[in-house]
Amino acid sequence: MVSIIRIRGGKTGPRSVACTAGWWFNELRKWSRYDQDDDYVFADQCGLRAGKPVYLDAVRNHFQEVCRRASITQGGKKPDLYMARSYYITRRLELGANINTVATNVGNSPLEIVRRYAFIVQTSDVVIKSIYPDIPAETVKTGVIFVPEDLGKE
Repeated sequence: MVSIIRIRGGKTGPRSVACTAGWWFNELRKWSRYDQDDDYVFADQCGLRAGKPVYLDAVRNHFQEVCRRASITQGGKKPDLYMARSYYITRRLELGANINTVATNVGNSPLEIVRRYAFIVQTSDVVIKSIYPDIPAETVKTGVIFVPEDLGKE
């Protein structure tokens, strides 16, 4: 199920983001007192902040605790939400998602996505095949595209 999430604020301003976690958000809503379309998915459930978005620090702390309990580490570094964002970008690009769409979803410019993730775009078989749909499989070697005039020079 694809969902459209409305990001109300942030450093790049409000935007709508398409994601495939619609079923997950629907499940979360079943546990919330705030289950209307305009309610925050991650809303404080009681107290003075009831119905308002949870503090980002609370989400970060919870994420780190879940990773700690699951013994998840990243090169000895403490896992953080930015790693989840980076994973999302990496997987979308590997699967051939449109760079403009990925950039919009994460609130970044396409230029910045290309600058930071060019190695994925250059080595993804899906991306290479989308750019050069008719190129024979034997001309693609470890992310380097050998165009027809290069054939037979080896």
